[in-house]
Amino acid sequence: MLHSVNREALEELGYDYAYERLPCPSIFPNLASLTLFEFEWDAHWLAQLSCLPQLRELFLSCSGGRGPLSLLQLPALPALTELTVRLPFQSTLRVVLWPTLPVLQKLTVDSRGEVEIVAVGEVPDLQAAAGVAEGPAALAAPAAPAAASQQTAVTPCAIHTLQLGGSHVTVDFGTLPALRELNLWGCGAVVGASTLAGACALRSLHIDGTGMYGGVHSPLTAGWVTELLRAAPPSLHSLHMQGLWGPQQAEVVGGMTQLRLLALDADGVDDLAAAASLQDSVPPADGVLWRSLSAMLWYGKVPLPEALRGATQLQLLSYSTSIPTLLELDLLAALPALKRLWVRTDAETEEEDERIHKVFRRHLPHLRQVKMWVDDDSGFWDAALTRLKIGPGAE
Repeated sequence: MLHSVNREALEELGYDYAYERLPCPSIFPNLASLTLFEFEWDAHWLAQLSCLPQLRELFLSCSGGRGPLSLLQLPALPALTELTVRLPFQSTLRVVLWPTLPVLQKLTVDSRGEVEIVAVGEVPDLQAAAGVAEGPAALAAPAAPAAASQQTAVTPCAIHTLQLGGSHVTVDFGTLPALRELNLWGCGAVVGASTLAGACALRSLHIDGTGMYGGVHSPLTAGWVTELLRAAPPSLHSLHMQGLWGPQQAEVVGGMTQLRLLALDADGVDDLAAAASLQDSVPPADGVLWRSLSAMLWYGKVPLPEALRGATQLQLLSYSTSIPTLLELDLLAALPALKRLWVRTDAETEEEDERIHKVFRRHLPHLRQVKMWVDDDSGFWDAALTRLKIGPGAE
């Protein structure tokens, strides 16, 4: 069908046909967005992407590969601003930012293997590394743009959003001065966690140990998590931890004066004994954290912590409950600044939710808004955070 398309005018292409039919990239000189599903990693074919001067978005969902898979690298893509790579197999993916990806702003890697983020390196010769390939990969690719290979002055990395998952992740955050959002999804180990202080523009940190969103299952009790939290820069205002953390991590969080939003989510922890241990993994009641919080999310199979009484500036709270107890209601009533409550229940009908809603309204008449959580209602949370100037787009 591609012969009927004006190839020179094409700017966006999604492709999931058989590998043998994958076209040579040079036939789409103005391509700006490329999505490939079931892609068999082929360094020789990828090298041909260097001839696309307008390519800004690249999504690679890989099913395997041709040739050696021990070390995977990308070609020089001087215009690329957004890159997503999914690798459901064991390998090492090395991403060289300069001069290979000089204007990259958002990087997402979901891997079962190792991931290396290198701020400055050499442009890899992928064709030489790949050797002679079959099918479309046998087509000769043009040389990398001269601008990418001849630059000597190094400019600061432009990445502002970094999302990583892998068994072993290596990154020097001090080389990412523009980084604003960091999501670590299922990382078995993070080498360089202690350098996070160098990401001086970081505002949001999300650490997920469940493996539900990618990467591998990894409890948040690992030493690298503690290192990462200790190195959090003063600019950080939002912390989201999802999975099973421990007392050591909770103690570090308790001393983080810069946080305005804290989300502790153990809702995916099915082990009741493990979930119960979270009662001993709450930031200390005398921690300075509580006095700075404006918003908090608390999900799991344990009740709201008593330490929450110290959150005198808390305006927004979201938590999970079955039927609110008098102790819960008393705790919520003791929060002088609380204005909005977003509640997740295990109720099976809207009528049950409505009864619970009336209980909150009767006991907490001072609240401006009480909302029951539904699957497609995350917009409420985002809007409430925006009011507090700590939403995703807040500066």
